[in-house]
Amino acid sequence: GSGGGGGSASSAYVGGNGGGRVQIVADNIVVDGAIRANGTLGHGGGTWAGCGSGGAINVDTGTLSGSGIIEANGGSQENSGGGGRIAVRYTTWDNLATIQALGGTVQNPGDDGTVTFP
Repeated sequence: GSGGGGGSASSAYVGGNGGGRVQIVADNIVVDGAIRANGTLGHGGGTWAGCGSGGAINVDTGTLSGSGIIEANGGSQENSGGGGRIAVRYTTWDNLATIQALGGTVQNPGDDGTVTFP
């Protein structure tokens, strides 16, 4: 994901980092924790610096299971980041709890990203 824009009042107000990229290729994946590529908050505390957008997650597996979460969300502060992109390729799906690429929701919200199952 891309980084957020800086704040207009001072060069000390630095935009947040983008979520980066995660690629996992395995025969079987059990997600009982979290796989995250989230954007971070803008730096400077209440400064209007932009948050980073969610990153990209690509998963290619035979069986995807577990009770965890896969997410590529945008940072959520005054100028929120947009959601990232998640692509999941699988043969068998066994009740994975949550997959999301949400935009930040505070004040100036970011748009949601995309989740695809190509």
